[in-house]
Amino acid sequence: MPILRTRLKQADSQGVVLGGLWNGAYFLAEAGLLSGYQCAYHPDGRAMMAEEFLDVSVSKRSFIVDRNRLSCAGASSSLSMMLEIVRSDCGNDVAWAVEEMLSCDKAIEAPDISTISVDQNGTLPEALQTALQLMKNNIEEPLLMSEIAKWVNISRRQLERLFCHHVNASPSRYYMELRLTRARQLLQQSNKPIAEVAVATGFVSISHFRNCFYQLFEMTPTQFRKLYQAGS
Repeated sequence: MPILRTRLKQADSQGVVLGGLWNGAYFLAEAGLLSGYQCAYHPDGRAMMAEEFLDVSVSKRSFIVDRNRLSCAGASSSLSMMLEIVRSDCGNDVAWAVEEMLSCDKAIEAPDISTISVDQNGTLPEALQTALQLMKNNIEEPLLMSEIAKWVNISRRQLERLFCHHVNASPSRYYMELRLTRARQLLQQSNKPIAEVAVATGFVSISHFRNCFYQLFEMTPTQFRKLYQAGS
């Protein structure tokens, strides 16, 4: 670690742009090279980063380009981060051309939170298991968090604590990801128009659906369907 810290500081003193993939931003922060910067980090370690490095702004975004510091939260977001750098240096046309060349090889990544592994975990508290099942059974017409808390006979604050402790995400974030994961399945397994997929997963606005889908999967529903069909 001391050797890595020294090397990073030497690179910084020479004006090198420094970046961290996945959890790599930890080593930049540990070397004192993220003070006053934003950084992206894998969801599992964001709380730790925020607690250990108070002078670093830990973002929930999948990637961050903050001046001469780069960071991304996972494997899929690394491409988006590099395309953003290409776009900044060379313009939109070049970035789009690069993305088009790479699109045939772009993997469809799983979300940050595995809804499947959480659902199959039988050791979770009963109240949390019930809340998860309620969410799973109410995709088309999502429940309010207050309604779910009432159904499982706990306060909304208690529900949030259960999710943060066992799922490492807020109830609303998990619920949104569950719905978007279902939308992704519908795009893969059916020929439903995108508007019908949006309605089937609880979105009243197609634009809101597109934005939420893009934030999680880093591509629009239309792009996802084309990519899946091209690879199948």
